[in-house]
Amino acid sequence: MFAAGRPLPAQVILELSSEIVPQPSFAIVCRNIRALQDEGAIKPVLLPGQSPRYALAGQGHHRHFQCRQCGLVFDLEVCPGNLDRLAPAGQTVEEHGIILYGRCGDCSALPREAFDGASGSCPECKCRGWGGRLGR
Repeated sequence: MFAAGRPLPAQVILELSSEIVPQPSFAIVCRNIRALQDEGAIKPVLLPGQSPRYALAGQGHHRHFQCRQCGLVFDLEVCPGNLDRLAPAGQTVEEHGIILYGRCGDCSALPREAFDGASGSCPECKCRGWGGRLGR
């Protein structure tokens, strides 16, 4: 996760771990994810309608950007600050979560027509956001 610099789904963690451990199993990866969560080393990043991704803990409150083409998720360092003014009168904001959606730098460099409309895969490796683009 540290090398990728962004939250990763368990499947990608499995793929990355195969570079270190011969034939890792998904069950072992999931047990290790749970153990790292219990120790407070990582935390889940929850996006609506998707399986959790995992990021290093201790990064403080931050937001995310998700590419609609390849699915990669990036951390954002900027916060809009106090959002109380957006709440209806008499309501109190206790926390917020913000996800920006768009196209990442790699996908923005390619014309929209270059993508497979059904899968969103990039034309070069059909990666769905991880395959050959883990940000190593």
